[in-house]
Amino acid sequence: MEDISKCTKCNVERLQIDYPKDSRRKNGYKPFCKQCRKEEYREKVSKNPIVKVQSHKRILNFILELNKSDEYIHHIFTKGGCYRFHILLSKMFNNCTPYISKDEDHVISRINGRYYDITGEVTDMDGYTFLGKRRIPIVEKWSFRKNNLLLLDECPNCEEPLTYPEGRGSKDSRPI
Repeated sequence: MEDISKCTKCNVERLQIDYPKDSRRKNGYKPFCKQCRKEEYREKVSKNPIVKVQSHKRILNFILELNKSDEYIHHIFTKGGCYRFHILLSKMFNNCTPYISKDEDHVISRINGRYYDITGEVTDMDGYTFLGKRRIPIVEKWSFRKNNLLLLDECPNCEEPLTYPEGRGSKDSRPI
């Protein structure tokens, strides 16, 4: 027969299986029940929304909205700005860790055991490794602008963006 314990928070007697496990305690369970633990977490989250768990769906929605915010965002974060995208994600989501490709040409972010870049979730993890401190100087040099992959300017008449094709690298080139 199972032991019955009284919850230290709600003072209700419950079966031992209704308590969270805790290997550090003598009986192997926490002194408060699972129900009280859930209520305490809900209260904590409602008082401080930053504590909310970063769900996969929320991360994907953020990436989708970012991509919709400007037609050049996707291009910028895939052509030299992937590390900067990781920095942005790390400001938005807790426990964001950078990973680099084996060719050292792309950075993705690990959040809650899943991997992301500007395209969304990355499922092909072949060759990616943790980006340690010694390799950060490599990726900090990456820049969409420094690579001159696409130059942007504004039309002097209507202020619409003028784009220059990849490879031309000069505002003297004819706009698209």
